[in-house]
Formats: sequence, C-alpha cells, structure tokens
Amino acid sequence: VHGTENPLSVPMDRSKRIVAEFSALAYELDVAVVGRGSVKIQPDRETYLYGDIVRLTAEPVRGWVFTHWSGAVNATTKTVELVMNADRGATAHFTAPPVLARIPNQVVTERRFLELTAVATDADSPAQELTFSLAEGAPAGMRIGPSSGVLNWLPTEAHGPGEYPVTVTVTDDGNPAFSASRSFVVSVLELNSAPSLVTELPNQTVNES
Repeated sequence: VHGTENPLSVPMDRSKRIVAEFSALAYELDVAVVGRGSVKIQPDRETYLYGDIVRLTAEPVRGWVFTHWSGAVNATTKTVELVMNADRGATAHFTAPPVLARIPNQVVTERRFLELTAVATDADSPAQELTFSLAEGAPAGMRIGPSSGVLNWLPTEAHGPGEYPVTVTVTDDGNPAFSASRSFVVSVLELNSAPSLVTELPNQTVNES
C-alpha cells in the first residue's frame, strides 16, 4: 500500500505488512528590521519543529532606540518569545531621536532685536517631522517658530541688565515621540543712552558788571 491517505482502509484478503512513515513538521522564522539595529535569535536555526520556543532580542545601534515589534508578535519589550506552531515572521522597529545642535550663549542690548535659528536633524528614513518649542521659564515675549526653529526676542528696558536661561526643545512625530533639548543663557546689557534736556532753555541776557 502506498499513499498519504489518513486514515487508511486496507482490505484484508491476505497477509499484509504495512509501514507508516512520519516526518517532523519544519517551520521557518523570518525576522526583519526597520531602522538601524539587529535581532539576536536564540536558538538560531534554518527551521524549527512544532512547539519550539524561540527568543528574539532587539539590539539598537548607538544613537537609535527600539520602539516595538510587529508581525507574529505585538510588543514593546526588547525581548520576546515565539512558539513555533507555523511559519512565523516578526519585525523589530527602531527609531532615531532628533539631535539638536548646541546653541551658544547670547548677548544682546536692551531694545535691540535678538534672532537665532535652532538646528535639528533626524536620521530616520523617511525623516520625521520636527517641532520646536520653548520650555517653561523663557522670558516674556520670546518666540520660536514651530517648524523653522527661528527664535526671536526684543528685550525691553526692564530686562537689562540681566541674564535669562532659555531651553529649546525639538520633538519628532513618531509613535512614541522622542525629543531633545538644549539650554543657553541670554545676557541683556543696559542701553547707555545720551542724556537729553527735558525742556529747551530760552536765550538769556546779562549785563556786564
């Protein structure tokens, strides 16, 4: 008797010898990466038997962060376990938090306009949208463009002389979102204005003595 029928009916019209052959079910595991990082697979095999447990560990490169798994497993922990009862696939997702360039300390005279541009980069591909903001405590009247990063401020006479700490934050639009901050100090100098007379003095006449 030859065949793959199961169960198998065999007519017993004479003595017969029947051999049943079994083969192990082999399953494949497909692991992918989005971003910059790698996945450690334990044990690492070409195929797995039914019921085998495989441990996956996401390992981001320097400057990148692991965010989540997708596919056969939905989790945010770096290490997960899969039970191989079918062909499985899992993808590790990595993202790069934004990098904000250093902002040097600034010196401005009161009633003089201050303007600078905060510069940030994002290594994700495609690059994520970045939004700039000022942390709480920035001096009154200071503004920064959410998309341009252009910061401007016109200190009044009341601000000088004085020093004002400022923190600029940039945030990406990832899920979850990541941010970076830089702090600097704005020193406001007193404006030394020339004195002026309040009223005009009339011409004067004196007699010689």
